[in-house]
This record gives sequence, C-alpha cells and structure tokens, in this order.
Amino acid sequence: MAELASMIPLAGGQYNWVALLAPSSSTKFLSYLTGWITMIAWQACLAGSAFLGGTMIQGLLVLNNDNYVPERWHGTLLFYAIILFSLIINTYLARLLPKIEGMVLIIHVAGFVLMQQLIWVGKTIPDQDTMLASIGLNGSLGFAIVVATLFCLGDEQQALESPTGFPFIQVFLNATRSNAGASAMVSVIIIALTFAAVGSLATASRMLWAFAREQGLPGSSVLARVESRTLLPLYAIGLSTLISLALALINIGSTKAFNALTSLVVVSFYSSFALAAAVLLHRRLSRTSPELVYGPFNMGRAGVPVIVLSLVYSVIGIFFSCWPPTAQVDAVTMNWVVVVFGGALVFSMVFWVVHGRKVYTGPRWETSPEGSVMEGEARKV
Repeated sequence: MAELASMIPLAGGQYNWVALLAPSSSTKFLSYLTGWITMIAWQACLAGSAFLGGTMIQGLLVLNNDNYVPERWHGTLLFYAIILFSLIINTYLARLLPKIEGMVLIIHVAGFVLMQQLIWVGKTIPDQDTMLASIGLNGSLGFAIVVATLFCLGDEQQALESPTGFPFIQVFLNATRSNAGASAMVSVIIIALTFAAVGSLATASRMLWAFAREQGLPGSSVLARVESRTLLPLYAIGLSTLISLALALINIGSTKAFNALTSLVVVSFYSSFALAAAVLLHRRLSRTSPELVYGPFNMGRAGVPVIVLSLVYSVIGIFFSCWPPTAQVDAVTMNWVVVVFGGALVFSMVFWVVHGRKVYTGPRWETSPEGSVMEGEARKV
C-alpha cells in the first residue's frame, strides 16, 4: 500500500488507485465497487470506535461501583454520547480539528508508554533486558504493550470472566492493585477511542461526500452538497451520524451481534486493499500501456512477491473474520458480518444495474499534467 500511496497520492485512496490501475474495460465498475466497500469500512469503523469507547466506560462503572448493574441500553446511550461529541467536533469545532488531533496524538503515545511501564512495574521480572529487547526488536508501542500484558496476565480465566466485560481491565487491575490506577489506564484508551471516533466521522463523511459527488450513491445530489458558510459536507456528516445511531440499536438486542462490526471493519478494509493490490499486480505483470511511473517509494523486484503475499494474507483475514466465535451457532452467536457485508454489496449491485452505471462518473482528478502519476494517463477535472 505504501507503494500505491507513493504513486497515487490522492485522498480517495483505494478507489482512486483502482480507477487508475484497472483495465480500461472494467475501471469504472471496479472503482465503483471499491468505493462502496471502502465506504462500508469507514462507517463500520466509526460505529466500532464509539461502541468500544462506550462499553469501556460501562466497564469502569462496574469496576468502581459494586451496585451498578450494566444494561445493554446503557452502552447504547454512551455510544450515542461519543457519536454526538464527534458530531460537535466535526461541525461547530471543525476548524480546530487538526490541532485537536495533534494534541490527541501526543496523549496517545505518552499514554501507551506510561501504561507499558506501569504494567511491567506491577510484576517483578528477573531479566529487565526482556522488556528493552522487545521494544528494540519490534519498534512499536503496540507490540511492546502486548508483550508486557502477556507477561503480567496472571490468572487468564479470571481475566476472561471479568465482570467489566473487558479482560484487559482485569489485567490492569492486577498490575496496579488499585481501582484508581486501573481506571486511569483505561481512561487513556477511552480518550483514544473517543477521538478515533472523531477522526473516523471526519473520514467516513468525506469519503461518503466524495463518492456521492461522483454519483455513486442513492441521493447523491443531496449528499454531495457543501454548506456555503462553513464549507463542510453537512449532509454527509449527518448521514454518517445517523447510520451509527441506527447501528447502535443492534446492541440493545445483542452485544454479540453488534460485535460483528469489528469483523466488518476487517472484511471491508481487507477487501478494498485486496482489490487495489490485485489491479496493481495485474499492471505489473501485464506491462500494459501507459507505463507505470513510481513515486519515491518503489519496492522494485520485491514488489510482485510482496503483493502476492499481501493478497494471500488478506484472503485469510477475510475468510476467518466471517466465522462465528463458537462451533454451536444460533441467532445470538452467529457472526452477522456475512449478512451485513453481503447485503450492502447486493444493494450496491442492484443500484449499479438500475441507475449507477448510467450516472457514475468515477473519481475526479484535480491534478495538473505535471502531477500525473502515470505517463499518458488522461485526467478529468
């Protein structure tokens, strides 16, 4: 994906890449399909971030208040609070969004470093080089904190049966031996998830607006409007908000059913990136005109095997993300991602056949000829 982004640095991402790289006979349809899949992914990402943040707040209530009895609708209301907060940031405070995201990035990195140290301090490890080696070898805070958590996991069954609903909260409690300490650590994650929802709403709404501008959605003429005073796609922001509010109602009936959104994010993103990787692989192997012009990052001869491996990895991830968590499946334990993802794709295909193929314009390029990413490629303005 880094090679694609280097070649084609356009905001539309996957469906821009597919539109430029796919064979001319199928470029319109494949970019349309990729646009729908990417849009589904971002809508699911928005709802998933808010859901995790809201239910983690519930987990803290369980941890700190023995008299609190969690209900699924409580989680839905907390979900709504995070979505509405994201809506306010993306509308009334939209001008401050870049500064807010910069501040949250600092909190995010500092918070993970702090949590990593606290978890390790909570357990005596004879060889302290283990922690340093894990950080130095893997080079990422995410992997380092996973290693630290596994070392300090304690009774894994106790963690899995945590009344908070989140095993890692029990791990934090075991490490700090303090409700206050565990709550502070969880709060860092909740803040990160809340602002992840803010960013997801910004991206999901812009993706929806861009796709509507190209007539890829029902009601595109409305969704593509930009409010003249604020220059914001308010209709797209509003629809993205309403989609999340509607999806949150699933949690009232079944939390496990709503958890399928996590799988939906994986399936959708992997599918969109797999399509982009597949058309790039086709262009590399077919050597059709116009000739590919690479950006600053070029994998060279390693490109083809890396793309093949990425496609294999994506297919495996998509396949297993569609399976239910248990062998005995009923309406509650069923992984509904197949129904949701498949239903959305069927709807998109029906819209394509009935109306979309007649009006869908494909991505609009707004780069100068000097900024062309491929030699001889036509540009639409």
